[in-house]
Amino acid sequence: MAASIGKLSMTSTVVPSCFRVLLKIETTSFASVRTAKKVAGGAKMSAQPIKKEPLPVETDVNKLVNYVCGANLLNDTEMIPLKADSEYPDWLWKLNCGPPPDLFELDPSDITYWKRLRKLSLRRNLDLMRVKKF
Repeated sequence: MAASIGKLSMTSTVVPSCFRVLLKIETTSFASVRTAKKVAGGAKMSAQPIKKEPLPVETDVNKLVNYVCGANLLNDTEMIPLKADSEYPDWLWKLNCGPPPDLFELDPSDITYWKRLRKLSLRRNLDLMRVKKF
C-alpha cells in the first residue's frame, strides 16, 4: 500500500516528524493561500495608503502664553489655562526630560540600573552581529 505525501511517495510505514526534516519531504500547504479583502472601489485593502492629515498648529501668541495648547482632547470644550509654578507639585520640576543617565551614574542596587544594563548589552550584541566577518 503506497501513500503520497507531497512529491514523495512512501510505503505504508509512518515517518516520525523528527525524520521529516532529515528526509526533506516537500508538502503543499493549502492554508497559506489567502485572499485580500476588497474595498468598495475594487482595490485591495493592503494596497490602500494611510492618509495622514496635518495637525493644526496654534499661532496665536496670547493663547500660547496663557493656555495649554494641544492637551485638550475635546474640541468643543474650553482650553485649559496655565497656572503659576507654585500651584504645580514639586516632583513635576524634577522630571528628567533629557537623555537617560549613563550606566555609571546609576546605583547597582536599583532596578533601573539592571534594566539599562540589559538594554545596553542587547544593543552591543546586535551591533556585534551586524559586523562583517573577515
